[in-house]
Amino acid sequence: MEVETPRVRLVVVGATGVGDAQASGDAAFDPYCQAQCGDVVLRTAAQAKTTTPEWTQNFTFGVKKPLGDAVNFKVFGLNKRGRDVLLGSTALQIETLTPDTKMTHKLTLLDAGGKDCGELTVEATYEPKFMAPPRKV
Repeated sequence: MEVETPRVRLVVVGATGVGDAQASGDAAFDPYCQAQCGDVVLRTAAQAKTTTPEWTQNFTFGVKKPLGDAVNFKVFGLNKRGRDVLLGSTALQIETLTPDTKMTHKLTLLDAGGKDCGELTVEATYEPKFMAPPRKV
């Protein structure tokens, strides 16, 4: 028996202006994007030395609480010498999505101090009535 399982399908398209403030000279980062919904965390591949990465990566998240849930995005710069550097973060509130309609969202990335530090482009489709196939036991 199929089970109704609301989900959000995303395409993390790309970003602009990421790492501009943190990069010195030619030392651009290798940015990647991490997306989190509930306790599920997915990430894109890193793009080499750019402030305008193009990922075009597909993610699908199951949604347990559609109202109040969000997909949180963090863009990091890959750092081979230590911890990756957080370049910016933003969120997409699921309750603001039009059901069963694919829409492009341009989300402002904010740095740790709350300042605008770039823009993330994602395509999102909220499917509140998605029917998941039964699990095989």
